[in-house]
Amino acid sequence: MVMSSFLLMVMPIKTIPFLLVLFSSGFILSGCDRSHEVNYSDNVSINDCWFGERDDWPLAVCGVLSVPENYDSPQGREVKLPFIIFEANKPDDKTFPLVVAGGGGPGGALGLTEDFKDSFDDSIWLTWYTSTFDGGRDLILMDNRGVGSSEPRLNCPETADADMASLDKLHSVEDIVKLTRESYGACHKRLLEQGIDLSQYHVTNAAKDLEQLRKGLGYAQLNLYGISYGTRVSLEYERLYPDSVRAMILDGVYPQSVRSYEDDPRQDAEAMMRVIKKCQDNADCSVQFGFNLEQRLKDFLQQLDAKPVTVRLTSPVDYSPIDVVVTPDIFFSSVFSMMYDEYVIAFLPKYLYSTFRGNTDYLSEMIRDYYVNDIVINPMDAGAYASYSCFDEIPFTDFDFAKNELKKYPFQHYTNEYVFEIIKTMCDVWGVPEADGEFKMPYEIKTPVLVYSGELDPVTPAELARVVLDNASVSWHKVWPNIGHGVMYSSNCADLTAQAFLDNPESDPFVYECSDKKPEFDFVLR
Repeated sequence: MVMSSFLLMVMPIKTIPFLLVLFSSGFILSGCDRSHEVNYSDNVSINDCWFGERDDWPLAVCGVLSVPENYDSPQGREVKLPFIIFEANKPDDKTFPLVVAGGGGPGGALGLTEDFKDSFDDSIWLTWYTSTFDGGRDLILMDNRGVGSSEPRLNCPETADADMASLDKLHSVEDIVKLTRESYGACHKRLLEQGIDLSQYHVTNAAKDLEQLRKGLGYAQLNLYGISYGTRVSLEYERLYPDSVRAMILDGVYPQSVRSYEDDPRQDAEAMMRVIKKCQDNADCSVQFGFNLEQRLKDFLQQLDAKPVTVRLTSPVDYSPIDVVVTPDIFFSSVFSMMYDEYVIAFLPKYLYSTFRGNTDYLSEMIRDYYVNDIVINPMDAGAYASYSCFDEIPFTDFDFAKNELKKYPFQHYTNEYVFEIIKTMCDVWGVPEADGEFKMPYEIKTPVLVYSGELDPVTPAELARVVLDNASVSWHKVWPNIGHGVMYSSNCADLTAQAFLDNPESDPFVYECSDKKPEFDFVLR
């Protein structure tokens, strides 16, 4: 019962540790050599950043934003949201900061906790270097409530433990439903015993938190960058506070109005076929691996359905040997995870071809790196996933329609059949209210918006941009060739384009075109 097969909206992001050492607010930061005084509101505390000064890094200010857990009861429990401000090289008073609206998911963290200190590097800010520091604007990072560095954090080790314990067993749908109910039930009980109101952790309150951040830091407006589920947070913020948003960059857009689980069978199949077609259109890949790749994949899934394969791996928990029963569900989930990143996609035809020929070395590598490791290495905060998605997405799914779609797309049949039962059970256990019906309706977007789509993105395909483009007063869109999920993380040109857009959101940001992607995909052949 591995959840990675349905946590499809995550963009993996490099992590950064975060140490909380509180200081008073409203002062001149001598340690960061700021030249002007900053007066923060009472709900903002400034901390020493745990990481030391580095000559080639931007100056940083670290703090914590305190917000009500329930905005209707502001005197009740508080949520603590750590943030980092990376300051522009030459601050321009006429610009406004760029805020990264969470790490995707829902339940994906930006990496602002010391739990991940070993993987801390400059990727936490380098993605936006040109569009922020060179452009005279600050970059601000803050997790969504309930996620990552947030206190409380809605993580569920109970679900990860259940996933790991079930790897060596063959389960029916009924077994998986039972395991889902038990593991989420245990997490739900623990979080409630801590006094957490799980109904308050959703996209609308995450958007309200951003407004508190703007007010607390004293900015007149914010520019927003959202990736994956972060685009939904950005759009909700703009819907609630249009005057507070100057411009939005949406990278792999996930609009409120989509019914993702109804579209998943078709979109997943089309994502797989885009990779297969890339191989077939590439002379070398086609000769080496591409012959009848689509049919061979279908045949292999049918083989696994009739007779699953068991592979032995090294546990990422204690490095002991573990057995994994590879079902069609687990195999296709691994393949799908590989399709997030174009650098990994380059290996996919080779891995598929070798696996179909009986090479269990590549099969084991796929299952280890893109399935088992996802359970315990930088996992999603499953409780946050439940609270957010059971509020704004899953309750609006027509599961009868979705199941009928499965019959049309044989790649997806095995995986999505399990997913649908898992998420229904999860929401039944979690018991949070759903958004009102108007939330899923398209609405007018008054803020200029730049939308990036990756040509090979398996989870937020370019078609999802249409509802945003149709309802925005000013919009720009580009499909970036040969890129998967997260254009800004893969293209320096995207950063340059973002700078042009943020400098003048109503002018064509593509006037200075650049390209850092070859027109033909570079598959790994040996």
